[in-house]
Amino acid sequence: MPKRVCPFDFDFFPQQKIHVSEKEVNSGVLMKNHMKQPVVINTCQSCRQPVDNSPDKCSFCDKMVCGLCGSSCMKCCEVYCRCCSLPDFSSTEESCICIGCA
Repeated sequence: MPKRVCPFDFDFFPQQKIHVSEKEVNSGVLMKNHMKQPVVINTCQSCRQPVDNSPDKCSFCDKMVCGLCGSSCMKCCEVYCRCCSLPDFSSTEESCICIGCA
């Protein structure tokens, strides 16, 4: 059975979307540019808390550490994370020694 002919004399334009949001542009036309930009999130890699302005890096493994998780070695005075430093119980003060100096 053949299709029916349009009873109107003029053609209707298909409905077109007029407003395109930024989300649709980023996920469509600008997706390649958007995917090239790295997402930088400064978080402490020991406690996963956000780190402020200039985070310290562990001198041994280069992980970002916050002021609470980073400790300085009592011998070489470099900053180390919890995995790369050991607590030193030889004195009454709380101190750490890195695995390189241990």
